Amino acid sequence: MSTITTRTSVTDADVPTRSQHTRKTRQRAAGSRRTDLVAAVLLVSAVAIIVYVYGRARIDSDNSYYAVFWVGMGLAYITVLWRTWNERWSAGWLMLLGIITFVPKFVMSPTRPIYFDETAHFQLLRHVVEHGALFQHTPLLPIGTYYPGLQAVAASVHLVTGLTDWQSALVTVGLAHCGVPLVVYLCAREIVRTDRAAALAALVYMANPQFLYGDTQFAYESLGLVFMGACLLFYLRALRSTSHRQAGGYVALSVAAGFACIVTHHLTTLALSAILMVMACFWRSDRWILGGEVTGAGEPPVGAAPAGKAPVSTEDDGAYEAGTA
Repeated sequence: MSTITTRTSVTDADVPTRSQHTRKTRQRAAGSRRTDLVAAVLLVSAVAIIVYVYGRARIDSDNSYYAVFWVGMGLAYITVLWRTWNERWSAGWLMLLGIITFVPKFVMSPTRPIYFDETAHFQLLRHVVEHGALFQHTPLLPIGTYYPGLQAVAASVHLVTGLTDWQSALVTVGLAHCGVPLVVYLCAREIVRTDRAAALAALVYMANPQFLYGDTQFAYESLGLVFMGACLLFYLRALRSTSHRQAGGYVALSVAAGFACIVTHHLTTLALSAILMVMACFWRSDRWILGGEVTGAGEPPVGAAPAGKAPVSTEDDGAYEAGTA
């Protein structure tokens, strides 16, 4: 009887504790939602500032709006840093920042290309759509004929959605621009294994001027970087795979992404080749394929003896330890 009473008292004592834990969990979730809402409002404010500045730039003769532009852009970067530092929806916040950093380019050229490179690529796209075949030529960028990956994707968007040529180009480069920080984050996540450090690595990459200016235009590098990152990501995941089947799947995806990079941009492909060679020479994964089986770091291959012991035979006709009869 005393035993039953003791068990009942313990159960009764646990009830308030569990209830308090549930209440605290709900409070934390509600607090996180409120914080996310505040961050969303800050990002919308940053976009509004950027759009306002570009509106001022069309009618103002002075350069006072430059400082205001960087206020808006800085607000966006700091907000995303704040949310990713708390390790909550890091990939989503980074992609939102990718959209925001694409806004200046979109505001400047919503109906037509304005940079030299994208003018050449857009002419190639128009030729591809008009003739229904890749490997078109333009004197503005002769080498672009041999790298039709960008035009192939944009033309596919045009055929599937029915958008105009330039709208299809904007959709293609906009999605690529959002995808670059995502693959950088995922690659860093495979290496550093912590969400906060991976998000910080992606933010550092997004702070380079080329990402904000050069890689927002309709050019083959903008899309090639996504394929390059995807190739590296699948390669890293293949190294950490726990089975031959899983590793083979990631290797196939890595090869496909690498091929897409090859047919998209030559310089990005050269950079990808250099990185893969360096990784092949110096990268040490925590998982290696040894003795025909995938084993963890520090684990002996199948059939090997533990440290400090003699090898053990795996023959069916009498296992024995070395040194014993």
